[in-house]
Amino acid sequence: MKRKLALTAILSALLLTACTGGDSSYSSQSGENSQSKIDTEIDSDKNTPSESSDPESELSKTEEAATETADSGEPEYVTPPLDPKDLEGIDDLDNLYGPDGEKVDKYTITNINYGYDDEGNQDKTKWFNADCVGFAYYSEPQGFSYNSVDNADLLDKENWRFNVEELSNHDYKRCAVGDIICGLKVSYVSSMFGTANADTNYMISDDTLVYGREFDFPEIFFLGSTINFEGSLDMTGYIFICPEDEGYDARGDIFFTPDKESCVLPVVNFSFGTEKGIFTRCYTITHDGEFFFMSEYPSIYAGNIFRSELDFADYPIGEPIKVKLTADNISMESNVDWITRTQFVITDIEKLG
Repeated sequence: MKRKLALTAILSALLLTACTGGDSSYSSQSGENSQSKIDTEIDSDKNTPSESSDPESELSKTEEAATETADSGEPEYVTPPLDPKDLEGIDDLDNLYGPDGEKVDKYTITNINYGYDDEGNQDKTKWFNADCVGFAYYSEPQGFSYNSVDNADLLDKENWRFNVEELSNHDYKRCAVGDIICGLKVSYVSSMFGTANADTNYMISDDTLVYGREFDFPEIFFLGSTINFEGSLDMTGYIFICPEDEGYDARGDIFFTPDKESCVLPVVNFSFGTEKGIFTRCYTITHDGEFFFMSEYPSIYAGNIFRSELDFADYPIGEPIKVKLTADNISMESNVDWITRTQFVITDIEKLG
């Protein structure tokens, strides 16, 4: 099984640490075609089930630490903010802005990573990312989802795209623990901000490595957010079960794409462009080069049939299957340096058609 991901003009930092979408060749904000396209293909010779991490156990690690929102509406921090003394002498922290355009109080920072001077001493003037465990950003879904079964007439398979109008950019909102979003209660939130590093190599869409100084990055920019939720949602769409181990995908891994009517999850999907700033990117993804989909949710991982409590004996491997399912233990993460990913646990499933 070959699983490919087509991205267009995506900037991927190699050395940074970290309710109701358009074709990957579109800028969802400007509508202009991007310069070029990456086709990433990962192959593997493995043929047995992998012991990759179980999303249910991984998600529980963060949910165990979650707290409720205070009556005042202010977030109760799972990780307390840093002592103000730890931030002294870092003037550019006064210029933190979220993707909603609102200024971020530097005293909400819960962790900061610094660089080092030539002698190996920590240098606060060379900080490169800051975490805020207390709030995150998301947007409402727009019902943007296409696949090669329901929308075969719109698929341009040769060029890896669906011939549809571009996705308009999402309006980003800020949330905290205890907020209700699209019928789900927020149980954990975090955000990350980073500095543009002149000496960092950035990989652009034609696989060229370019130093940060060659880009017109702002001094500080938003890197991404993570949100975990309590509650469940019913959705319809297509699952695809991986037939063999390939790269990061294990035999039996389940991937889900909702149909238009089931774009009910919040959207946590951020990309960064030097001219556009933060924007929502759509991706065209294929499994086995036959089932294609494009969505404002780039990739939704729904567990593995070999570790599920449900019976998948009647679900064929290696082909799209129309289903109705209940999703629980939902987690969403997006970082402009890495691929956006949503994951959940299927607690009930029914084959349709």
